[in-house]
Amino acid sequence: MAKIVINAVSAKSGGAATYLVNLACYMAKHGRGHQYFFCVPSKWMDLFQELGNTISVIQSDVGFAGPWARFFWDQVYLRGILLKEKADVLISSADFGMWLAPCKQILMVRNTTFFSDFYIRTMLREKTLWQRLIFYIKRYFVSISVQNADLVLTASETMMDDLKRAVDVPDAKAVINPFGTLLQKFHAPIRNSEGGSERVIDKTCRLLYVSEYGDYKNIKTLLKAIQLLREKGLEKVHLRCTACPDQFMEVDYQSRKEDMRLYSDPLIRPYVEFVDPLPYDKMPALYSQCDIFVFPSLLESFGHPMVEAMASGVPVVASDIPICHEICGEAAVYFSPLDAEALAKEIFDLWKKPEQMRRLSEIGRRRAEQLFRWEDHAERLFDILKPAIEKQGQNR
Repeated sequence: MAKIVINAVSAKSGGAATYLVNLACYMAKHGRGHQYFFCVPSKWMDLFQELGNTISVIQSDVGFAGPWARFFWDQVYLRGILLKEKADVLISSADFGMWLAPCKQILMVRNTTFFSDFYIRTMLREKTLWQRLIFYIKRYFVSISVQNADLVLTASETMMDDLKRAVDVPDAKAVINPFGTLLQKFHAPIRNSEGGSERVIDKTCRLLYVSEYGDYKNIKTLLKAIQLLREKGLEKVHLRCTACPDQFMEVDYQSRKEDMRLYSDPLIRPYVEFVDPLPYDKMPALYSQCDIFVFPSLLESFGHPMVEAMASGVPVVASDIPICHEICGEAAVYFSPLDAEALAKEIFDLWKKPEQMRRLSEIGRRRAEQLFRWEDHAERLFDILKPAIEKQGQNR
């Protein structure tokens, strides 16, 4: 029996917590008899209850503290846990890992902003000198973490390519393991293509964007597109969005002021509804209540909502960037991400073509089932763990 520690103290948002709970549940049922220790914030402790004797939980809120407190946790306190438990493998689940770990370490790199040329050339330049300094300190820490890890995991080829352009990651320790989704939760009937032109005239076009707020989420382009859609003659349009500009007010996003101004515009606000992020078990209902899923993000390391939309049979309109093509393939239509006119045109043209909407629904459903099953992601993770466990056991 191996002992595996999963360091997830930085799992502050619901999406990260959902991933960890899903992983813990799967490991509890199919964990190959190993013992797992999850280091998580106290706010998620209740989610890890009653998972069985093979799952232990270590509580820490250091992820909400400053960077130096987090550095001390990763390098000193966690090291003590690994030595005490005689851990065989450490999984550092979010960018920052341990230097000279006493056991095999698998590092998951998930924050695309650290290594995105686009982000550094554009949005980072608009931040204060202090913010840029903190950014580069964190990027340096991630780079050192990559060099110290035995294996480096990303969820997409796009993320790995960005990382390799900035950090020397030998092919032997670079692994891509796409995330998966519990498809059975999002499985919904394929959209009906009946209705013809009457469908376009009489029915409200219900748009959805699921995300958390950030400067690269590109809310500005989406809000502008709503007004342009109405100017094109699509009077009945409604956008529901979980990336509200008033989220994470402690973070100084340069995009926030403009996004809130657009949302206050009387030509836009009646057609937009910002909603709080929902618990994972309520997300399928949100997808089932929309006609088109829009993903205007300027960069991502993966993009879970695109997979959830495809699994739900919802046609996708996505930014014309590499990660969206990697996830959606032919299940989406694409637009230049900073062009609101182009976004409005793709939505309007798609809404007028119910047969194309149905075709995208069918392609998306198949793609999600073939490429993004949660069980496949988890099993690949076990395959990645196996040689690390065996090698550590030989060294004991």
